[in-house]
Order: sequence, then C-alpha cells, then structure tokens
Amino acid sequence: MTEVPPNASITKQPTLSSSDSAVISPILVVLPGLGFAPSVWDVLRPDLEQDFQVIAVPLPGFGGGTAPPPEADIEQWLEALMPRLPDTPACYLGWSLGGLLAMALCTRAPERVLGLITLASNPRFCRDRSWRTGLPQQWFGDFKHRAAVATESALQRLVLLSAHGDAAPRPLATQLRSHVRPGDSGAFASGLSLLQHSDLRTALSTLTNPSLHLLGGRDALVPATLATPLRRLVGGAQRIAVLPTASHAALLSQPAPVLGALRAFAHDHDILSTPQRRPTPTRVAQHFNTASASYDRAARLQRKAGRWLLETLPKSLEVTTATSVQHRAERHRQTPRILDLGCGTGHFLSTLAAYYPSAQLFAIDRSFSMTQRAATRVPKATPPPLRLCATAESLPLANASIDVVFCNLMLQWCAEPLTVLRDIQRVLRPSGWLLFTTFGPDTLWQLRAAFLGSGQRQPVLGFQPAAFWQQTAATAGLRLHDWSERNSERSYPNVRSLLQELRQLGATASATQPPGLSGRATQRRMAEVAAHLSHAHNPSFSFQLFRATLQKL
Repeated sequence: MTEVPPNASITKQPTLSSSDSAVISPILVVLPGLGFAPSVWDVLRPDLEQDFQVIAVPLPGFGGGTAPPPEADIEQWLEALMPRLPDTPACYLGWSLGGLLAMALCTRAPERVLGLITLASNPRFCRDRSWRTGLPQQWFGDFKHRAAVATESALQRLVLLSAHGDAAPRPLATQLRSHVRPGDSGAFASGLSLLQHSDLRTALSTLTNPSLHLLGGRDALVPATLATPLRRLVGGAQRIAVLPTASHAALLSQPAPVLGALRAFAHDHDILSTPQRRPTPTRVAQHFNTASASYDRAARLQRKAGRWLLETLPKSLEVTTATSVQHRAERHRQTPRILDLGCGTGHFLSTLAAYYPSAQLFAIDRSFSMTQRAATRVPKATPPPLRLCATAESLPLANASIDVVFCNLMLQWCAEPLTVLRDIQRVLRPSGWLLFTTFGPDTLWQLRAAFLGSGQRQPVLGFQPAAFWQQTAATAGLRLHDWSERNSERSYPNVRSLLQELRQLGATASATQPPGLSGRATQRRMAEVAAHLSHAHNPSFSFQLFRATLQKL
C-alpha cells in the first residue's frame, strides 16, 4: 500500500495488475480518522491490494501537509487535501473524519470518484433539533477543552471511545494506539471543529455516485440508529449497512465483514475488473429441471413479484394496442395471444386466463419439467395453454403474433439479455406489450459480501442496474412506459437456509459454483460474515425488484 509522504503531490496513473497484465486495477484512496495515521488500514491492506491499487493519504496536519486554521471549514480542508489525491478517477474509502472528507470530495468533484465508501462516518457529526443521531454540542466543547490542555490525553480518550462496544475493547485499544499520530500543533483541535460544524446532509442527498455507508452496531461515536435517517435522506440510491457487533474501529476488529461489503459493492457497480460469468442456458435448464418439484414451496418472492407485475396488465388489448383504425379492425378479428415467458410451474397462468378469458395462452420455459407441471395450473374449462420448452433467446413463435409478454423474474438468468429483448420485440404485434420484473443489483448483496469476505475470489452472481435494462430495451426497439422499484429485506435463520431456498428455486448462488461453496467450513465463514452484516442470529438479506412496462415501437 502506498502512503503519500508529507508535502507530496501525486499524479498516479493506473498500473497493470501483477496477476493479469491485461487488467488494470482501479485506484482506492483510503483516508484515516482524526488523530490516526494511514497505517490504521494495514490490517485490510493485503486483501485490498488484491483488487485495488491502494493509496493511503494522511490527513492535513497529521502528515499530510500543514493543518488548516482552527476554525477552517470543510472547503479549506479539501483545498489542503486535494494536492495529495490522484487526478484520475478513483474509489474513496474514508473512516470517521476521513469519511466526511470523502463525502465532501464526492460532492465537489464527482467526476473524480468511481465509488464512495464511508465507515463509521456521519454527514452531520453534531446533534441538533433536526438531526438526533449525532454527538451533543457539549461533547465537542468538553473534548476541545481537553485537547487544549493536553492533546495526548484527548487522543487516548478518543482511542478508548473508538474501542468501546467491541467484544475485546482492551486489545483493540492497544492496537489503535499503535496508529495514533498526534499531528501538528492545533491540528487535533481544528479537526474537532470540522466535525462539530460540518453539515453535508443536503449535498449527500443529491449524490449520484455509487455509495456505500457502513455503520457499527455498537459504535460509541457514530450511532447505528443513524441508518434510519440516513436512508430517508438518500432514499434507495445509496447502500447503507450496519455491522451489528462492530465498534467505531471496525476496520481493525472486523476486517472480514468490512472487506466483504466493500468487494460486493465494487462488483455490483462494475468497479472491479473481474468479469462475472453467467451460467450457460443448458446449465440453467438443468438447475430448474432439478428444482421443479420444490419450486412452488420456495417461490414466495416470485409470487409476490408476479402479483406486482399483474397490476400492469393492459385492460383492453383492442383499445390500448391499436395504432390505427385498420389495426383496430384487425385486432377485433384476431384472438388475443398472451405469452407467459419463463412460466416456471405456471403459477400465473390461471390468473392470466381469468383476466383475458378469450385469449390464447402460451407458456414457455427452458425447463421441460417446469412446463410439464404448468399443465395442471389452468382449470379444465379454460382452453389449455400451448406449452413449449424453449430458450428466450430463440422463441418458436411467428413474427408479430403476440399481444402481451408477461415475464416474471426470468430475464436475470439470460446470458444475452439484448438477444432476448430483440426476439421478444420480433414476436410482439404492433404496439404489443412487454411486462417484466427482474432483480436489481442490491439483491442479496449481503450474501455476496459474505462470500467475498470468506476468502472466495469468484463473486456470487450479481444483477444488472436499472440503466442497463432501460438502455438494452431501447436498443431492442421497445419504448419504456413505466419503471418502478421496490426494496425489501427478508430474514433467515442462517445463511444455510437462504442457500437451501436458492437451490429449491433452481437459482445458483454463484455464477460458476466454484468447488467448496457448499462445504461446511466455507458456509461457516460465510455465516460469520453475514451475521456481522445483519442481525447476529437471524441475518437479513436485501431484495431489490425492478418492474417495467414497455411497448413495441
């Protein structure tokens, strides 16, 4: 890990990774907290350097040039810090005060930030009437007085507060003391003033850069209750996670959960160069064939997403899809055709039949076993759907033959989404509809964090962001009418329960399922990391759903 020397200005260009001369590793700038040297990141250094070019930057007044004046605002601190930062885009990881400065840099120069990660940081460290999750004014006053009388005593008090709440506070405090850097005269007091008076709430709420905020559940300086107002402040645009058993110094005491969360975030936002390989269609079909008998027992989320998708069904195909008098007349003479693409066991076929009683239903799935089970879903009085075993990349249907394609949680398993959407566009009649749900990148990010934090190098299969689907649909010739998102969390007794449910659904936990994924030792490590990312006994996992309503141009 490179540490920027005092009074040094850097312009660091990306270099080739030692493991792959064709891959350029992104830069990760790490910023310490008030009163600490960049060496505080040394515990995480070996793992971070497997993925990033790590640059450790000392704070102004603590080895990073002259300290700003005692009452300097955050802009003055940034002016002192900027010459020591790379002039190429980089990720920024800041702890405590370092996190506040990383937020400020991201709002001032977003083009220089690939991703923002804060650890035990707060956009407003000081409490007021509108922000109850900060430290009281009196605390800052007392601490500044202590620092004016004896800076060394104030630093030792900060060390104890940073270790407070940890399962082993004394060893952690000893470890922290080895990274204390007293700084120049007045630097500590200047940093305290910055923490007391800075307010980045408004700026943070407008950020568009990928962002991750990690909080400690037992942090004595930045309370875990910050998660709730922080979520209200940033909405769903930024990821927020609580490490339930972590103190303020989680980077030293719980490096694995921190590393796992960081890697999952970087993979989800394509910051790392490691490609995510998706299963081949044959492997996907094999998984779903195997899971056909257990699918319905585990498909709670699929049913919930499907009911949400049903809300978007066009009420009258003749009226809403006709583009001219001629087309309207043709539609009256034709039987409406509805395709349930990726029908699974056909749970929604009876609902579609009831909604469009005169329609001809088609049910397509790449799993033969799934289509066999779908045969029992439609009442005998209803004309049975035409069931086909086929891939979505090459639909066995005529051009312009379908009015509505209903596609619930299927597209994310396709290796070539653009090919799929183009073929859907081909089979749709003029102004026909595609309705689909899919998973967003925040889905199961805790599982990816647990997987990556457990020492596994291949990431758990991730999901595409909203912009990807919207752009791909437009390229395929589909016009977006509506886009909706939903975020939720579900608790499981343990990680094994989640993995078992994924297997019952036919979904693979990993894109390539590396050897050892199901091993007891690996699952135990994953469970330990996942517990830190969520509730200790009942880990929660996030699910992000996208819903799209599109029409053929």
